[in-house]
Amino acid sequence: ILMTDAQLKAFSTNGTLELLALSPHCDFDSVRRTVCSPGPLQLHTGDGRFFTEGLGFLWDQTNSTLLISNHVHTVTRKGLLATQASSAESSGNIDVISDWFLYTRNSGLASYHGHVRVTGTNLLLTADNLLLELPVTGSSFKTIVAEGHAVIDRGDLHALGDKAVYLAS
Repeated sequence: ILMTDAQLKAFSTNGTLELLALSPHCDFDSVRRTVCSPGPLQLHTGDGRFFTEGLGFLWDQTNSTLLISNHVHTVTRKGLLATQASSAESSGNIDVISDWFLYTRNSGLASYHGHVRVTGTNLLLTADNLLLELPVTGSSFKTIVAEGHAVIDRGDLHALGDKAVYLAS
C-alpha cells in the first residue's frame, strides 16, 4: 500500500505518546509487516528528548528493527545521558551524524555506521561506528562504544584509539 503523509504513533499503556514517525511517502507491506521508502523519515519521542531523521528506511515490525540507510542525524536532548555525566554535556543537546543507522528494539541496541560524528557542549567524538545500548526502562544509556579510529576531544582531554567504551555506573 502506497502511503502519503504517513504518521505512525506509538502509545504507552497509559495513553502517553511514546513515538511519532513521519514520512511524506512510504510503502506498507501487510504480509511482510514492513514499511519502507527511499525518501525521508523523521522520528520523535513523545517527551521530545530524542529526534532522528534520515533518507531511505526500512521498518521490519516482525523483528522490531529500523534501518535508516543514508544521511542520519540524531539529536538527544538534556537528560538522556546518564546523570553522572558532567554538567557541560547534560546541559545541552548531543548531535550524532552518520552514514547509516540500525536500531533493534528487542535488544535495545542502536548503531551508527560510517563517518560517525558526535558533538555537544565541550565534546567532539568521531569514529567509524558507534554502538549504544539503550535501557529497557529509565532514560540513560547503559553502554556507549565507539569503534574504529575513535577520537575524543572533551575540554582539555584528547584521546585516540581503536575502541572507546563508556559504561554507566
